[in-house]
Amino acid sequence: MHLKPDPLGGKADSIVTLFEYLAAAHTLILTFALTRALSGLAQASRPSRRSLPHLSWLGFIISNCLFAFWAMWGYADVEWTLFRFLSLLTVPVFMYVFSSIIVPPDPSAIDSWADYFLETRIPLFATGGILFVAIVLSNQLIQGASPTHPLEFTLYATVGVFGVGLASASARVHAVLAIWPPLFFVLLLFQMDHPARLFQ
Repeated sequence: MHLKPDPLGGKADSIVTLFEYLAAAHTLILTFALTRALSGLAQASRPSRRSLPHLSWLGFIISNCLFAFWAMWGYADVEWTLFRFLSLLTVPVFMYVFSSIIVPPDPSAIDSWADYFLETRIPLFATGGILFVAIVLSNQLIQGASPTHPLEFTLYATVGVFGVGLASASARVHAVLAIWPPLFFVLLLFQMDHPARLFQ
C-alpha cells in the first residue's frame, strides 16, 4: 500500500517556507496567551465582582492577541535571522505574561476584581509598557516602519497610558485610563485594515 506524500493532495516537492515555519511558533505562544485571557473572562464579567478597568484591560489583551496574529502577515517578506526571530517572539511572550497577570491561575478565587486589579497594577502595567515598546521596535527594526507612521503614534500613546497606570494607584485615574482599550481597538480597526500594507 502506497500513501501519498501529502494526504491532502499537495505536490510532493512542496515545502514549508521559513516564514510559515517561524509563524507557527509565534502563533502557538499567542494561542497560550489568548487561552489564558479567555479562561478568566466569565469570572471577571460576573456583575457582583467585576471591575470595569480590569474588564477593559482584559478585553484589551484578548483583542491584541488577534491583532498580533493578523499583523504577522506583514512579516512575510522579511529576511529572517535568529536575532530577528527572537526579537519578534518577545511580543507574544509578553502578551502571555500580561494574560497570566490579569487572569490568575484560579479566577474563581477572586472575591473582588477591583482589589485584584489594583494589587497587580505594577507588574501588569510594567509588562504592558514593555510589550508595546517591543511592538514599536519590532515594527521599526524588522519591518522598517517609519517612526512617524500613524500606527506608531497609536502605539506611543499606549506606552504613555501604561506609564501613567504604572505611576498611579488612584482608582479614579484607572477608571479614566480604562477608556483607552476600546478607543485603541477602534483605532486599530482602521489602521490595520490590511496586514500586507501596514507601513506602506
